[in-house]
Amino acid sequence: MSKILITAGTSALAIKLRNKLQSTFDVYLGEEIAAIPSVLTKNYIITPSASSQSYAHSIIKIALDHNIEKILALKVEEVKKLSLSLTLFEEYGITVLTPRPAQLAEVNMLRNPDKGIKLSLVENGLDLFTNNQIEIDINGLLAISDSHEDFALITL
Repeated sequence: MSKILITAGTSALAIKLRNKLQSTFDVYLGEEIAAIPSVLTKNYIITPSASSQSYAHSIIKIALDHNIEKILALKVEEVKKLSLSLTLFEEYGITVLTPRPAQLAEVNMLRNPDKGIKLSLVENGLDLFTNNQIEIDINGLLAISDSHEDFALITL
């Protein structure tokens, strides 16, 4: 089973995503805090702060140490830093589910979405939640309109 790391691991959104993905992926939740309760440590990984100069390199090391193939960053600062390092991750065979820098500069962001918003986790035009192809050329966690003409990147 493929492994995915979702950052902001103690957030309600990360827990919701874990529950949606756990039948398809071995889900790891990353969190900056070192005080993760011991009952939760099995699939939690301590991650660095996105403000760290070596954030991208630290995330690559974590991914390589745990054989993680996909990364979904939820915090805006993490998304921005990882977007700038997509080529580096690709060299290691790691997919970061975030828009490319030029796309990120133009995409609408929806921060802290309501529970009722329908989410799509998109990788190369495939919704990983439904396995349906969609006509959107951007990777990441998205809220997509029913017409599929409008979308927003979901962040915390």
